[in-house]
Amino acid sequence: MKITTPALKKVVTPILVLSLAGGGAWHLMASTPKSQRAKPVKVERLVDTYLVEKNTVNIELNALATVSADKMISIYPEVDGQVIAIKPNLVAGSQIKHHENLIELDNAEYLITCHEMKAAVVEAESELKLELGRQSIAKKEYQLTGHKLTENERALVMRLPQLEAAKANLNRAKANLAKAELNLARTKIRAPFSGQVIQSNVHIGSRVSTSSDLLQLVSTDRFLLTVELSEAGGQWLEYANQSGKGSSVSITSSHWNGQTRSGEVLSIAPNMDSQSRMVSVVVAIADPLALLPENQGKPRVMINDLLDTTLKGKALDNVSVLPDELMRSDNHVWIMNQANKLELRSVKPVFRNATFAYIGDELKAGERVVSSYLGSPVSGMPLRTTIKTIQNSQQEN
Repeated sequence: MKITTPALKKVVTPILVLSLAGGGAWHLMASTPKSQRAKPVKVERLVDTYLVEKNTVNIELNALATVSADKMISIYPEVDGQVIAIKPNLVAGSQIKHHENLIELDNAEYLITCHEMKAAVVEAESELKLELGRQSIAKKEYQLTGHKLTENERALVMRLPQLEAAKANLNRAKANLAKAELNLARTKIRAPFSGQVIQSNVHIGSRVSTSSDLLQLVSTDRFLLTVELSEAGGQWLEYANQSGKGSSVSITSSHWNGQTRSGEVLSIAPNMDSQSRMVSVVVAIADPLALLPENQGKPRVMINDLLDTTLKGKALDNVSVLPDELMRSDNHVWIMNQANKLELRSVKPVFRNATFAYIGDELKAGERVVSSYLGSPVSGMPLRTTIKTIQNSQQEN
């Protein structure tokens, strides 16, 4: 078959175009310089660190405390009677002094009874003297007769039963007088201790009995604070009822404007809460209402208030104190070692609370603890740092 020139052009032209394009692309690729593979760059993570210090420090336990009274009582009269006098302004909040007269009852009947009992004593004393005289006479008469008598007969002749009866009557009269004088004294109701009135239910002219609740009083010498701690925390404290001097306690409140009061650990309750597994530690605070001159201007501690406490426990030697946020999961600490690489070190704190972890020999002075967060920490990770000295709020001994 004869191929015409136009048909030949249609076939050859596309082939020629593709050949020229392929040759140009090959020439372009051959003339372009080959790129060199870049070496990987060493990436160092920038972190903040704390420089470890070793000191002798006291363990600190922080907890909320509830305030209660040391001594709080209700006053009941010990005799019946009509109220004839009341201490001025004997209302809730009024201050009272030990042995101060608070309430006076009508004592007329009790005074009459005292006079009657005094007369009875005089009569009994006279009767005893008379009987002693009769015994003396009987003794002389017996000696004159010279008769031999049995012990019982001799006792009757000597009037010994009558003498014993006279002595008993005198003792009974004296006891009745003492009771009458006691009842007379009880018509004056005195303060059993220094403190304040919580509630007053007494009025002039009221007829009261031994079942009448007249006053509620609270001692202001000291209040007690109950602190709930873990059993482990309670073991680090000294107790005044055991060693004579208890651990010191700093007491404050959000509405005290930064002021503090001081207390002393008194005792630990023998029972543990069945649900929270916490133990109750009792703290004493002296002069809670700041009535003494040396406490003027200090905050007043009120019953049922909720306060913040810091209990200073036993001393630990050669420990480092880390902020608790530097403790990582599973009790690990991130260390930046001397080669500026990350070390994941497992530690066992001597003690740990919500604020601090107390570490012993597992950390050395001068080591750097990483405080920055690392998303995927890997042992040996290269690090660089800005150094901060550890902020240790614990006081050295």
